[in-house]
This record gives sequence, structure tokens and C-alpha cells, in this order.
Amino acid sequence: MSCCGTKRASLRRFAAAPNNQGYALAASAAAARIATATNEPRLRYRGGDAIVLRGSRSGRIYAFDAGGTLSVHADDVAMLLRTGRFVLR
Repeated sequence: MSCCGTKRASLRRFAAAPNNQGYALAASAAAARIATATNEPRLRYRGGDAIVLRGSRSGRIYAFDAGGTLSVHADDVAMLLRTGRFVLR
């Protein structure tokens, strides 16, 4: 049957579509707006490439663009600052 091959091809096209990255960036921007509304500390990422990481204490996922700024859970701030890749804004 050809249905399995069709599904695989569809999945490849979806994974390669440039719109998927735009969706992820839009989702992280929305998360940043929500976090900003809660008055959480803001950190700026000093790296030259985008990075995605999980907060060691909160378990929250952070997606920083190169040089980007995000609100961060207060429990994760000290660990992120110790890396030397972030500065408090």
C-alpha cells in the first residue's frame, strides 16, 4: 500500500517547511510576553547563536535568540548567571 509512503513524504515536507521555525519563534515570543506580565527577572543571552534550555529548578523551557532577552523564573536566575552566557537586564 502506498499510504505509509505518502505519510512519510508528508512528514518530510512538514519538517522541512520554513514556516515551522516561524511558528516556534512566534510561540516563544508569546511565552515571553506572558512571562513579562508576571514581573519575573529578565536575562539577556550573550551568545551568537540561538539556544534552547530547561531551567534546572523550575523545569521551564527557555528559547533564547542570539542576543535575545527573556523573562526567567526566579529559581533559575542564579544557575543561568553562573554560566557567564547571561546578564541581568
